[in-house]
Amino acid sequence: MEKVKVCWVIPTEPSLRESIQAAFPQAQIDFCERTALDEQRVADAEVVIGNLPKRWLPEARALRWLHLESAGAEQYAQEELLGEDVLLSNSTGAYGPAIAEHMLAGVLSIYKKLNLYRENQKLRVWKNEGQVRSLKGSSVLIVGLGDIGREFGWRMKALGCTVTGVKRTPGGCPDYVDRLVLMDQIEEELPNADIVALCLPSTPETRHFFDQRRLALTRRDCVLVNVGRGVTVETPALCALLDQGHFGGLVLDVVDPEPLPMNNPLWGYDRVILTPHVSGNYNQQSTYDTVIAMAVENLQRYLDKQPLKYRVDRKSGYRVSNNQE
Repeated sequence: MEKVKVCWVIPTEPSLRESIQAAFPQAQIDFCERTALDEQRVADAEVVIGNLPKRWLPEARALRWLHLESAGAEQYAQEELLGEDVLLSNSTGAYGPAIAEHMLAGVLSIYKKLNLYRENQKLRVWKNEGQVRSLKGSSVLIVGLGDIGREFGWRMKALGCTVTGVKRTPGGCPDYVDRLVLMDQIEEELPNADIVALCLPSTPETRHFFDQRRLALTRRDCVLVNVGRGVTVETPALCALLDQGHFGGLVLDVVDPEPLPMNNPLWGYDRVILTPHVSGNYNQQSTYDTVIAMAVENLQRYLDKQPLKYRVDRKSGYRVSNNQE
């Protein structure tokens, strides 16, 4: 019986490659660095594990299933990139814990003015920066209650916050979320939140959703966190509001554009904590381990002709709600 040809582009060490290949004798797995891809390797693959660079997708003529190592799938969901019969799955669920901890660290830094004290330390200035805020009793609005939003909400509730979640569609409310509202109610909720956390993917509906008008609805001392996609927020509008004294602080792991140009004003605000889209990478080992485990699990299901987990709805770009089809 001919072996299923798999092109594996997630970075893996030799020992891990050996164990993965040994687990799937019915598959011919080509472990390939993305920079070493060529037309033949891509054209032969029935399965690709990892984020195949988009420029190679037209060459993937035998492709039947693409499993992304990323949580974001919006770039691959378009029909013009993948044939409609190609299965698409992602790694949503692997990144939530690491990103939620990053969010919490950023909010606490703003709340306790650690960003200011760090600057004072560099300048060797011994100065009390005054009043700080407490998470206990703070109201948190989480826009996008997927894996990342849920992980953040659970942590904030445990620290004494009141948590409101915002979703696209009605659904069950986790016990650590006090209220659940829909996106069309968000403008009523923005003025009430001490902390607004954006965990949205990039879709036509979310692009620049947070424009000048909606951003201005937030409280003047609001802490805004964005770990979803930078294009959901209008960067010039953020800067304009910061210049007006709006926002108690910003925690931005994603911005528009990326990389942020050196001359962009966002670099210059002392109440902005800016990181270069690193909260969810493989900087935390447990994230990588989970990504690998999900890929291995789904490859087993594919080879056994079982329904895949972690499927992506190609129309919306979101994970299929029941994680299986």
